[in-house]
Amino acid sequence: MRQIIITASIIFFIGIVTYCNFAKKDVQSKEVLLPLKIIKLSVPEPSGLVFEGSTNTLWTVSDETSLIYNIDTNGNIIKTLSVKGKDLEGITFVADSLIAIVLERKREVVLLNKEGREQNRFRLKLKGNLNEGLEGISYNKKNKHLYLVNEMNPCLLIETTLSGEIIAEHKLKISKDLSGLSYDDVKDALWIISDESKAVYKCKPDGTLIKEFKVDIKQIEGIAFDFTNSKLFLI
Repeated sequence: MRQIIITASIIFFIGIVTYCNFAKKDVQSKEVLLPLKIIKLSVPEPSGLVFEGSTNTLWTVSDETSLIYNIDTNGNIIKTLSVKGKDLEGITFVADSLIAIVLERKREVVLLNKEGREQNRFRLKLKGNLNEGLEGISYNKKNKHLYLVNEMNPCLLIETTLSGEIIAEHKLKISKDLSGLSYDDVKDALWIISDESKAVYKCKPDGTLIKEFKVDIKQIEGIAFDFTNSKLFLI
């Protein structure tokens, strides 16, 4: 079982959105992110994170319970949704009322509404160990594509349509593993996290590294943004 204080917490950072940019001088540079606030969660084995601006709440999934959790920014559970499947590892919104999650071992993406009713699912044909599969998912509403990361062996950034057609696949060498991601539609960038490297990476949509931020947190499993209030959430 993971350490509760580290892995079952939401870490709040501020300012990362405003002081990061695409300038060439930022490439390969590193900064250390310090938490503003740490809140313990009662969600077992949380993984993946997405911020819902319309409700000012967060959504995460649990590998242990196979549930989707809607939580407020103080860590309180608002509601849960059950999922048909195991090894839940990532979550995102593809519409105001449509959620997408990933199942690591089956390499599946499942689409559900906010009441928990499944709308669709598809499987990606990926090689590798079953427990080193899909770890994160995010959505680009401009081109209606999904971005997913494969944990390791190999570390992959995958871009697909909502029906599962693979648009692009990039091998990444920026970290020891990949444990989650979030698409930034303000900067047209991907924010990718690594559990083993203890880092947050700002990347171009093809995975090219722009900037690295170190975080002294073990087992980072999810990343999300509240752009209105310039906050970065890690779980």
